[in-house]
Order: sequence, then C-alpha cells, then structure tokens
Amino acid sequence: MADDTTPEPRAGDAPDDRSPAPGYGYGYQRPVFADHAERPPTDDRLDGAAGTGGSAPIGQTGSPPPQTASHTGKPVSPTGKPGSPTPADRWTTRAAPPPRPAPPPAPPTSPVSSPAAPIGWAPEPARAPRRRLPVRPSPVFAGLVAVMAVAGGWLFVRSPGGNVLQARVAIFIFVVTGWIVSLCLHEFAHAATAWAGGDHSVEGRGYLTLDPRRYMNRQLSIVLPILVVLIGGIGLPGGAVMIDPGLIPSRARRSMVSASGPLTNLVCALLCALPLATHLVAAGRHEALADALAFLAFLEVAATVLNALPVPGLDGFGVIAPYLSEETVASLMPIANYVFFGLFIVLFYSAAASGAFFRACDHVLSVVGVHDQLVSDGHLLFMFWRKLQ
Repeated sequence: MADDTTPEPRAGDAPDDRSPAPGYGYGYQRPVFADHAERPPTDDRLDGAAGTGGSAPIGQTGSPPPQTASHTGKPVSPTGKPGSPTPADRWTTRAAPPPRPAPPPAPPTSPVSSPAAPIGWAPEPARAPRRRLPVRPSPVFAGLVAVMAVAGGWLFVRSPGGNVLQARVAIFIFVVTGWIVSLCLHEFAHAATAWAGGDHSVEGRGYLTLDPRRYMNRQLSIVLPILVVLIGGIGLPGGAVMIDPGLIPSRARRSMVSASGPLTNLVCALLCALPLATHLVAAGRHEALADALAFLAFLEVAATVLNALPVPGLDGFGVIAPYLSEETVASLMPIANYVFFGLFIVLFYSAAASGAFFRACDHVLSVVGVHDQLVSDGHLLFMFWRKLQ
C-alpha cells in the first residue's frame, strides 16, 4: 500500500505500476516525465552526495523541504540520523557550496631545507674538500738535516781554543749538508707551488718527498753546484723540477712557481743570518759556527741573485715567460742548455762581472746583518785541504 504522501497521478499521465522502493516512501528508480519521454541526463549528477538539481517526478509541483537537524543544520534521513540525505533531497535543487578559503601561504624556506625546490632552481655542486699538500720527507733528507744539526751543535759547544782541523772539517760538513738541504728545499718549493696551482703530476714524480735523488737533471741541480762550492766558488742555482704549464691556467701562478725557488734561498739566507744578527751566535764565543753560518748565508744570497737574472734556464726568466709570446719563449729556450757553463765562465774569468756580482751579494748580506769579514773567514776555513796562511 502506497504512502499517503505519494502524489495522485494527473490526467494524461501514464499509469505507473511500479511500487515504491522498499524502505523509502518517496523513491523512484528512474523518473518518468509527463511527455512520456526520458530526458537526457543533465550536467548535474543525481546522486545523494552532491544533489545539485534535477527534474521533479510525475505530479510533483515542488520538492518538500529537506528535514534538518536543529543542532547541526544537516539533512536527516527518515530514520532521523543526521548526515544522510532524504529521498526528497535527491531531487531538490540546491545552490553550490561556497568555495573554501585558500590555505595560508607556507613560510619561506631556504632551498637547502625545502623538500621541493622551485622550478628552474638547481643546487650548487658540492665542492670537493681541499686536499692538503702531500708532503712525505724522505729518510735521505731527514739524514742530511740530522748531520747538519750534529755538526752545527758540535761547533756551538766547541771551545775557541780547540783543534783547528777538526773545526774546519765540521765547518765543511755543516756547509755542504746545509747547501744540499737548501737545494732540496729550492726544488721542493717549485713542486709545492706547482701542486697548489693545479699540476698534481709533481706528486707522482716524487718531487714532494724532498729526496735529492728524485729531482731530474741531477747533474745540473745537485752535482754541479756542489762541485763549484767544493772548489771554493759560489753557489750555482739548480732548477730541475719538470712541471706541466697546461695544468696551471693562471699566468700569475706560473710566475710564482718560478719565483718560489729564489725566495726559498732568500729565506734560508735569513735563517742563517738570524743567529748572527741577534747575537745568539757571537763571533768571540762561537767563532767557528759564526764563520760557517756567514759563508752558508753568502751561498744562499748568491743563489738568490743569480736565479733572479732573466736569462733562459734560470728562475728569473721563468717569472716573465708566462707574459711573453710562445714564439719568443721557444726561440730563447735553447740558450738554457748553456747557461750554467756561461755563468761559470763569466763569474770566474770576468773581473768586471764578478766584481759587480760580489758587491751585490755583500750589500744584501749587510742588510740582513752578516759582516763580509765573517764570510771571508768562513770561506777560508771551509776549504780544510788548504793550509791557512
């Protein structure tokens, strides 16, 4: 039996043999309209969730107002439970709900801490940690330093009235080992500066070990300068570190690679002059050691002055070479094969050249606090195979 709320059919309407849906007094499976035709579905969906409108069933001139709960304002079902739409609410045209307010903007975050980086932003590539200079002093270098320290210590504690020959031998050992140590430091400075500039191949060649056997062209770098010192001459500079200029893009760094060698000799000269300038080694109490330090300081200054000459094959030319054209450097480099022998001949057989050179060295020594008389005495005592006059 139909519910009393069911509308009476009007004249001209098709009979409806369907019974109401069970459990609902106002439910239809599909609406039938007065013109006996099914209308195409509209854009609004006839579901209980959205309920955005539709056509009323047969004979219904208006949809009954939906029942709502007084405390929530939500539609109630026939069972009285709020939240479920009533059958009449399925056919009721209701206005669309107002749009929800936009969420507040997120607080600004840095690109590093933001989980999603903005479009077009790319993080900076992580920089590789800066490597330390891989210095591994060789046992040979450590042995040279130990021998020099023992000879210098013996000269320091020696009494002024002791055996002169023993003192001369100790001076010889101290100066020769000190000169070899300074040559190793000279070559190491070239290699270390080149490594810092980008040429890491010097590490594989063993230039950072301070081992005199590792340096190329040993005859010109070690043997010839020592021979010149032994015969009572000056300290010839030696340059024997092979570097790859293509791995050092900066011209200033390439110049610094060449300048680091003479600067190292100058630092060694200052270290030799410091005990004399501060009177830590006095000429009266430590006469033999003072003479040895003065002569070694002279050798270091001589190497600095000679290496500063802008002649191919010397470090002075290497300082200006990066700023010259490649054609100019290539045309001048053949001179480098004869520069050592040329310097030897000029300084020993040209009175004008040797006089100018020694005056320049004496001026530098006087500036750092080394007297020229101490240099002369040290040179004489160094050649122990010669008799004292």
